[in-house]
Amino acid sequence: CEAHGDLLHLASAVNNRAMLSACLGDKPKMMSDLERVITLGRHLGQDAIQIAGHYNMGEYLYLWGDIDIAMPHAERALQLEMLRTANSPRVELELLPARLALHRGALATARDVVASIRARKRTATPAPAIDVLCTMVEYASREVNDAAWEALEARSAQFSIGQERIEVIEARAVSALRHGRYDESRHHFVRAIDAAHAIPNVMRERLQRWMVELAERARGE
Repeated sequence: CEAHGDLLHLASAVNNRAMLSACLGDKPKMMSDLERVITLGRHLGQDAIQIAGHYNMGEYLYLWGDIDIAMPHAERALQLEMLRTANSPRVELELLPARLALHRGALATARDVVASIRARKRTATPAPAIDVLCTMVEYASREVNDAAWEALEARSAQFSIGQERIEVIEARAVSALRHGRYDESRHHFVRAIDAAHAIPNVMRERLQRWMVELAERARGE
């Protein structure tokens, strides 16, 4: 593509290579390639390419736990999507900042984003995998019982894509941690780590950091 000056297909190829690098755990290579995708999209005047680059960067850095670096990309992807679609963004782009806010502990912000999505999509239920993530944010930003989480995990096992299933279990563990239920939290973090051994993902370091935080909080009680 590059030799023939076909920048449009080059952007797609580089984006695919970035996703492969992410799966292989090569964060610097992924970031370098996605920055190139964003630059190519800007050069070509193709908002869709820029959105893909920013969204992929934001989501994978979020999954790695690099929240401060991920957030500007998530926000830029949504901003471009809003301009491109006359304020009718795809749910997954609108939801990513909520997932980031949830991870940071900005529970009201995360909950409000999902409430806004639900309000605007009253006549259309999101795709099942996206609906699982929306419900995850709703449950983890307030107190719900075990039965609700069990039902959500059953839906996640059926519909979630890749490491999203780990994310749901992690959200349950973090919710328990934030409510001071340390034994319950530890149980679900171990389950998330076990899932991470079976599902290709970039979340293992993030999960280990949560385990360290759990141990520190439990010692402080």
